[in-house]
Amino acid sequence: MDLTIEAVTQLTSSLIERVLIMGIDQVLLDEQHLAKLLADKRSVVASTYGSWQHLNNRSLNETSAATALKQNIIGLPLTIDCDLLREWQALLVGDKGLRYLIRGLPPSQISTVVNNQLSYDIDTPEQLAHAKQKGWLDK
Repeated sequence: MDLTIEAVTQLTSSLIERVLIMGIDQVLLDEQHLAKLLADKRSVVASTYGSWQHLNNRSLNETSAATALKQNIIGLPLTIDCDLLREWQALLVGDKGLRYLIRGLPPSQISTVVNNQLSYDIDTPEQLAHAKQKGWLDK
């Protein structure tokens, strides 16, 4: 991702105001969620969801609000102001750099879009098998 961010921040076009950053392992990401991320114009609009382990044995709609608040992850996909991304570029090291910078923003500069389906990502062979079993991916 570092090379991608570098390429984006090197663009000199003033037409680019916001950047959408997303992974490819969140198999239940949908168009509606992306539209919500793009609609908000704060400096950062991030996705929030519970952890895979927390939701692994529950249906997607059973998580209580109180429990979800304790388990929330703030992360990808997200939109970010291009100028802020340029400002942060030198501080981005490894896969956790952006996450820590976002956590340091004041509430007025960040908003979140809740989607607990995003906790189902593909990081292990077991998660891949689960996604195929559920029909989320082609077999």
